[in-house]
Amino acid sequence: MKWLKRIFFGIVILIVIVAAALYFYIKPNENLGWASPVQVTLTERIDQMIRQHAPEIAISEAELNGYAAEWIRKELQTSPILTKWKPTGMHIELHQDQLLIKAEIEPWQGIRALVRIPMDLSWNVSEQIIQAVPTGGYVKDIPIPQGWMELKPIQIQAGTWLHEFVKVKQIHFEEGKWRIRLGLKL
Repeated sequence: MKWLKRIFFGIVILIVIVAAALYFYIKPNENLGWASPVQVTLTERIDQMIRQHAPEIAISEAELNGYAAEWIRKELQTSPILTKWKPTGMHIELHQDQLLIKAEIEPWQGIRALVRIPMDLSWNVSEQIIQAVPTGGYVKDIPIPQGWMELKPIQIQAGTWLHEFVKVKQIHFEEGKWRIRLGLKL
């Protein structure tokens, strides 16, 4: 009977050690925080572009982070998924035809983790939609099933921030920025 208690105690200690190691592994090395809000809205930038007769606008990584942070803060009020994972910071990196979302989440009180979500980008010119499709999810370098985080494609309707007579002709997803070429609806 004494040997059974020792085995049980050894298993409990092993579980505690593994849990502590996992906790310190998933803990973010730095605090991501939220990007500063962008002072000029996208609609105002497009108005300015139209007045200057410029056919193209570039959205930098910093601007996209600001717009995304604003959107997430609004969605935190209503989205059950965001309420469940409680993001405490986020940063988006723009790559050629991809973006990488790094999010700091706190799913349980006191347990923070850094999640990385790579997404493939595409532009549907006929529907005027930017689509970002998740290709995986990682806690640090550990792959996690997409179903755990309930990852779904994100669709951005370009028409919501354009005037009724303006359409997006082309979007180029580049390293560190998006270049958007506009035209007139005829």
